[in-house]
Amino acid sequence: MKIPTLQEINAEIERRKYKRSKLYRLENLYQIVDKSNQAIIFKMNAEQKDIYNKTWDESDIMINSPKILKSRQIGVSTLFVLCYLDDALNNPNLNVYIQSHKDDSIEKIFRIVRFAYDHLPDNCRPSLKDRKSVV
Repeated sequence: MKIPTLQEINAEIERRKYKRSKLYRLENLYQIVDKSNQAIIFKMNAEQKDIYNKTWDESDIMINSPKILKSRQIGVSTLFVLCYLDDALNNPNLNVYIQSHKDDSIEKIFRIVRFAYDHLPDNCRPSLKDRKSVV
């Protein structure tokens, strides 16, 4: 029996953390582009945390569909598209769609999702080769 190295043990611990918690994945796995055009790991701001805590339970199940008044610059769209991307990547046979009344809005949202997907670690990014549609 092969004894695992410390590096292998640490990699397995991280993999299990990712597998176990949506909140952990959101704040440690997904990258976004910040206002100064820098790639950063997504970290929820106070408003996003409040919305997340009112929407998902500890088991990562959506328990509430919040009513959010039109708001700009607090990251509501970013939070939800990353949550939905996470759901699609971690739940087999789940389809997710985003709807908007303006083409430029949906294109901006799509860029957030595409950037987050493209910048996932290789071992966390499933192949899209066999899919009929692309993220």
